[in-house]
Amino acid sequence: MTSSASVFKDYLSAGFSSDNCCSYAVSLAAARRGLQVEWLGKPFFKHLRVPLNKANQLGNLYRISDGNRRIIFNKTLPFHTSKDVLRAVKDKFESAATLSGYGVTTTNPKLYDLEDKKSRKQLFKDVTYPVVIKPVKGSMGKSVFANIENKKELKQAVKQLSGKVVCERYVQGKEYRVYALGERPVAAVRRQPPYVIGNGADTIEELIEAKNHERREKGLPRIKTDEATHLKLAKDKLTLSSVPSLNTCITLSDKLGRSSGGLIERVELSELDDAVGFCSGVQAAFPELEVFAADVIDTGSELVAIEINTRPQISSLLNPDLGEPFDFADAFVLHCFGVQDSEQSVPAPNAKLLLSQLEQGVSRTSFADTQLSDEAPVITEPNAALLHNQGNIHQLILQRAAWQRGFRVESFKNSKGHARWSVSCHEKTLRFRQNMPSVTSLKTRNITNNKFETKRKLVEAGIAAPAGEKFKVSNTDAVLKWYKQQPEGTRVVVKPIDGAGGKGVTSNIQTADELKAALEYAQSEWVVVEEHITGDDYRLICSGGRFLAAIHRLPASVTGDGKHTIEQLIKLKNDERQANPYLKKCVIRYDEAMEYRLKKHGFHLQTVLPNNEKLYLNDIANITAGGDSVDVTEQVHNDFKRLAESAQLAFTDLAYCGVDILARDITAPIAEQQTAIIEINANCDVALHHFPSVGSPRDTAGEIINDLFNTTELKPASRFFRVRGKVTGVGYRKWAARRCAALGLDADIRNHGKSVEIRAYGSHSALDQLHNELIKGPKNAVPTDVVCRDCDYARVAQGIKVEKD
Repeated sequence: MTSSASVFKDYLSAGFSSDNCCSYAVSLAAARRGLQVEWLGKPFFKHLRVPLNKANQLGNLYRISDGNRRIIFNKTLPFHTSKDVLRAVKDKFESAATLSGYGVTTTNPKLYDLEDKKSRKQLFKDVTYPVVIKPVKGSMGKSVFANIENKKELKQAVKQLSGKVVCERYVQGKEYRVYALGERPVAAVRRQPPYVIGNGADTIEELIEAKNHERREKGLPRIKTDEATHLKLAKDKLTLSSVPSLNTCITLSDKLGRSSGGLIERVELSELDDAVGFCSGVQAAFPELEVFAADVIDTGSELVAIEINTRPQISSLLNPDLGEPFDFADAFVLHCFGVQDSEQSVPAPNAKLLLSQLEQGVSRTSFADTQLSDEAPVITEPNAALLHNQGNIHQLILQRAAWQRGFRVESFKNSKGHARWSVSCHEKTLRFRQNMPSVTSLKTRNITNNKFETKRKLVEAGIAAPAGEKFKVSNTDAVLKWYKQQPEGTRVVVKPIDGAGGKGVTSNIQTADELKAALEYAQSEWVVVEEHITGDDYRLICSGGRFLAAIHRLPASVTGDGKHTIEQLIKLKNDERQANPYLKKCVIRYDEAMEYRLKKHGFHLQTVLPNNEKLYLNDIANITAGGDSVDVTEQVHNDFKRLAESAQLAFTDLAYCGVDILARDITAPIAEQQTAIIEINANCDVALHHFPSVGSPRDTAGEIINDLFNTTELKPASRFFRVRGKVTGVGYRKWAARRCAALGLDADIRNHGKSVEIRAYGSHSALDQLHNELIKGPKNAVPTDVVCRDCDYARVAQGIKVEKD
């Protein structure tokens, strides 16, 4: 694949050095394929545990989305690549052993520890010259000594090294770097050593200095004069002070490639011996690698693996010293996302401006200056009634999202007998506890469970939180002393340090007596006492550092009709909530706090409210206590979106979370009002956004699964099932409809004689699961056999339809 000269000019015009243009080139290629690209800032580096250093700079971390897959990259490395695989590949000894096990020829490295006298001695005993010696985890040709031919040279090399090293056979032949996408080789370059040409007047050192000046102007790595250079020159009886004769070529090192100061020549794959078979072997050894570059020696009869690079630089292909450039950036995007759209006209963005925005602390910025519109999409929930009474509703809709994407879901118990479940795709399996994936660490979960530690974590990240302290409930004197030290008129909130669902929380406390009563009501050993922030309660949900949806949470209320008492209105509203699979258990309950509030306003349960008069029954906007949820996703000001995203990114190992915010006006800029984050929930209610009291359902579960797996295996199909046995008159059709809803399937279900017929449409994995479950059936059914075959999709209705007898 080649592209016009203007494309390569755009890739390389960002002002990056040659080893740092990968992110820009891939980002531009993706934007021109119609994908959304965003560059990620310092909060993401911290959240993802990527150290900001010379190897990992701002601009290296970016995210590309096609609406289904959403992948974070570090240069050319997909961030979801297993850390174990990366560690194994980086270790030259372990990597070679793994490759050999899959039939890939290697240099047969042996491992030695130079800090261990026995190991050091063994190195000199084992060696068969010529050899190469290098650090076991080195890169970019650093501290590599090649073509060592005798004991004297080996001693000189060992003096420059420390720790664990590998010593391997020196292989004669041409050295190449082969670039592969999956198991498919797509391009190759030949790497040449650094050299200078004598002019009969200047020393080798002066020639190097002149050549480095030329390389700097081209943005290329300079030629470094190290011990390997001295060894190479000594073999030719030269030093840096030698003056080569006119037109004499002096090779400066046995290390090859640009990073060592050499040249890169783009070559055709046909020049190499069986590149396809070689890359297939590497992929078999490390199947998780979506992209890699292999440094190889072509002996003329086979390719010998020297090193596998999991984050290859692509400037060698985009801008070779010799030969035609290759558009690896576009090939990489097509491989990762499978896009078929023709290239769009997207101007090359100003990289300095993007980096300036990241330097200022923003968490993410659009690469191509397009709006980052990545909220969870609006969906319909036509089968909501069928999701009742099938267990944890949040877990159920996360599992449904996984089934819909072609993944597999399994439930099991751990060694302690606790219920767990997992989602698997062809790339990986993730374990869940309740709604929480295993990528959310126990440490982070414990921090978010502790309101005071959460506050501390937010403040450390530069995010404002209400002023307050933690106290033992029994230490009333200390609480009252702190309260008296606050400015006059300060109102406070008391909440259990590890409470949830608004239990034990008292807000808007204005007197010492109210504070004492709140401490008793908390029913907790420790509490947080903090400033009361006036404002409405909002839950914003974030996944992968991006805002998905928002709910305005309102306290439980009833609206009068001039006929019914407050008690009757509560019952009527609770009855209405039974149709909502999330809200059905979140009913309004009469308790002491409600009784107190009613009396405070001159009401009691038998009061008949006037028509259209709204009465709030609680002070706390708690959905589980009967509060209302209103979707306000499209009304949220960008300030609050970014605030919620920053809050999630303040915690490492947090896959997704609910961010609870108090604000007077969620549609207005933060600077115009007092606002605060009051809680982070690592195990938040996902279904809250699928089944709001008012407003549009949002597919937050689907977006969370998308973020966790970065892939889809959705190849929908239609199948016909006929179930025989005791399956009529026993609730089999209703049970089957509920299972289809949980599996994310569309289905037509009807009786046919004494059998039940089902035509279902959805992912293969969900259809396979349905097939397995149909033979079991509900409690009173006795299915004897299930017949299954493919059927026409046109015969399957959208949604789930159960035909009456």
